[in-house]
Amino acid sequence: MKTLSRLSVVLIVTTSFLFSCDKAVKRRYEKIKSPLEGVWEMADGKWIVNDSVTRITASDTLRSLKIITGESFSTVHWDCSRNGYGYNGGQFTYENDIYAETLNFMAELDMVGATNYFKIEMGDDHFKMSSCDSLGNVSKYGYFETWRRIQ
Repeated sequence: MKTLSRLSVVLIVTTSFLFSCDKAVKRRYEKIKSPLEGVWEMADGKWIVNDSVTRITASDTLRSLKIITGESFSTVHWDCSRNGYGYNGGQFTYENDIYAETLNFMAELDMVGATNYFKIEMGDDHFKMSSCDSLGNVSKYGYFETWRRIQ
């Protein structure tokens, strides 16, 4: 009887340990969904290069969409008034309010492989992204955009 009791205790402790390890392993490998995941439309933005500012405002003829899911992103821009478009996409990381896009494809081939960093300010239904370095120090030049969630 004593042996059966000890065996029961060992089985209970071992089972509990295995279940707790199993849960820890699952948590470790489960992907945590980024608050950036979804479909976004650029509401407005500006691009600053060498003190030259180009303002971008969404309209019926000028649109930009960004799709962020898992570890990937894709962006498409089109300007019906000039019959022009642009696109890019690749992998992203998001940690400590720093969003990094590594370009796997882009209309401008010389940018493929580049990583761009952005400081993110999240809102309820939008986010603002500002060009920064890999440490999150916002740049004077670069992209400064506001994206509105559409899905």
